[in-house]
Amino acid sequence: MDAGSPEALVKRILKAEPNLPVPVPIQELCARLGIRRIEDIDSDEFEGGLVTDAKRSDGTILAKRVGEPRRRFTIAHELGHFLMAHHVPDQPGRFLCKNSDLLCVCQATRQTDPLTP
Repeated sequence: MDAGSPEALVKRILKAEPNLPVPVPIQELCARLGIRRIEDIDSDEFEGGLVTDAKRSDGTILAKRVGEPRRRFTIAHELGHFLMAHHVPDQPGRFLCKNSDLLCVCQATRQTDPLTP
């Protein structure tokens, strides 16, 4: 299910789930989209990660146990890696995202959507 871009991915999710509540029930959405588990990661270097197979038939998301808004963002970010097949992992079968990786995404989102907090 490679949507090609974050915007196209959101459109596909909203088409499939037109009544998706806000805030999005991210853990339930992950389960419906093939994520088997969401586990805590204890790392000073990484905010989150994704472990999956080459076909992305299922996956496990790793996320730091921090404030709930930040943890939800990290889980959604890793779900994006899982759903966008053109994203290439740093090592076979896994993505690990540092704080700076997530900050780049936040800054890019704010530039394209000024209403994003």
